[in-house]
Amino acid sequence: MKKLKIFLFVSVIFFLGRAYFMPKAESLDKEKQETKEQQARDYKKYAEEALLYCKENKISTDFFVLIDFSIHSGKKRMFIWDFKKDKITDSFLVSHGCGSQPTARDYSKEKPAFSNQPNSHSSSLGKYWIGTKKVPSPSFGEKYLLYGKEKTNNNALKRDIVIHPWSIIPDEEPYPSGVPESWGCPAVSPDVFKVLDEKFQSVGKNILLWAIYP
Repeated sequence: MKKLKIFLFVSVIFFLGRAYFMPKAESLDKEKQETKEQQARDYKKYAEEALLYCKENKISTDFFVLIDFSIHSGKKRMFIWDFKKDKITDSFLVSHGCGSQPTARDYSKEKPAFSNQPNSHSSSLGKYWIGTKKVPSPSFGEKYLLYGKEKTNNNALKRDIVIHPWSIIPDEEPYPSGVPESWGCPAVSPDVFKVLDEKFQSVGKNILLWAIYP
């Protein structure tokens, strides 16, 4: 009888422990898988098209900025692709537009809405030229203008869609939470803005920014 009680006790502990740890293990496995999928993304075809585009339009062929909005906003999804090294050399967190939801929250962290319409508060896909010089911003101190070059984003200037620093954007990935959502701008943390500013100023030409949702 005593052995039976011990067996039953051990069995209960085992199943309780399994019920407690299994969801955590599954969550970790899912996160690892998502990280692998993100690392496995191949942006080579975008880089090849981007280089041809930059040459044709006589803008910088040093690097271009790629934003993959299909990646969860709590993960780094703004990339610097170095044309000479033929690879990504930097990656950063970046916000997207909140759309019809409140700003500074993360309601659409997994699936943003896109629009080119004024007052939509949504991000726009497509190719932009980044302005050659930063300009003052009443709300954020400074910003880089974005010139939308496609039907999907040609209202960027009218909508004041710009790259700007935002103090509530973190430097480290907050996943599974998302980063605070903007009114459509690809906002970055103040520290990241400094890094981008230095890179942009080192070129002295318009730079391609390409926002995609593959």
